[in-house]
Amino acid sequence: MKAVMKIFQSSDYHYLTIGTGLGVNTADLIEMQGTANTKLHLVFQRWFDADRDVNWDTLIKLCDDFPDQLGRAKSILLAYIGSPSYGITTPFKSKANEEEVCKSFDELYKRFFDLADSFNKSLQEKIEHNSQLATQVSEWLIKQMDWEYGSVESNLDDILRKIHPYYDFIDCKLLLDMSIKFLPDVTITDDGVTYKLVDELYSHNRMSKRLCTSNTVSTLQKLLEEHYKPLYKSMDNLPCINIHLQTRWNHISIRGLYKLIEKLLPQKDKQPKYRQLIIKHITIRSKCVVIKLYILDITADSLIEYARGKLQFMRQ
Repeated sequence: MKAVMKIFQSSDYHYLTIGTGLGVNTADLIEMQGTANTKLHLVFQRWFDADRDVNWDTLIKLCDDFPDQLGRAKSILLAYIGSPSYGITTPFKSKANEEEVCKSFDELYKRFFDLADSFNKSLQEKIEHNSQLATQVSEWLIKQMDWEYGSVESNLDDILRKIHPYYDFIDCKLLLDMSIKFLPDVTITDDGVTYKLVDELYSHNRMSKRLCTSNTVSTLQKLLEEHYKPLYKSMDNLPCINIHLQTRWNHISIRGLYKLIEKLLPQKDKQPKYRQLIIKHITIRSKCVVIKLYILDITADSLIEYARGKLQFMRQ
């Protein structure tokens, strides 16, 4: 109680608004004798007694619902508790859908590893037999990627190093475009069957796009947007999101899910690292339960109130 009163004491004259936002009865407070601070204390006491969603997230939402009245209180609140935290316990609607996504990640990753290896070896062979090809590739990359003139050296190592951050097993369009331009006739053999590298990269891109636009993944995207859309205009106090998977995922699939989430997030022209900043606030936990205890004040009074049921465990 002490912590809450300290946070909202500068807004105590909005005790009716706070009471309404917290869903407690305030009808008798208008005619009641006493200061605004006393009445605010009663509002919070009734909130604790009702024991409905007594947690920091509720107070943050309260401030968001009444920004003109409680904007200052929100600043004090966020400074006190740090960034808010949210839990997503069913990111893919069902366990079956989640298992399907995990399986798709495994298949895409294994397939892409072989394709990327074939691309690197084929490009190396072509450059070894054509001394001018490295220069042509570097010049093409600079124009295609709109990079600074001279930023890519005319050698294989620098070419591969510069393009590496711009493709992955979910989005390999850059490798596809380079293959169409410089490796159109390269073939690869798998189990005695010969395929064109360009065709395989194109097929891989289609498989990845099908996954990313599926209803299952769209559900996850919607959940992320619900948490982050109100904060697109500011990078201050970004909330932390804990995503709890219902099944056990291997390390490679977890990395793939991070990649997918990063691509689902918006990209802002004036903030090129916007996605990377948000992804740092997301934690993915594979088949585990995390319990966070919200204690409104680290005092004996708080522990007593907790023992009385005034505070609660929040499963994230």
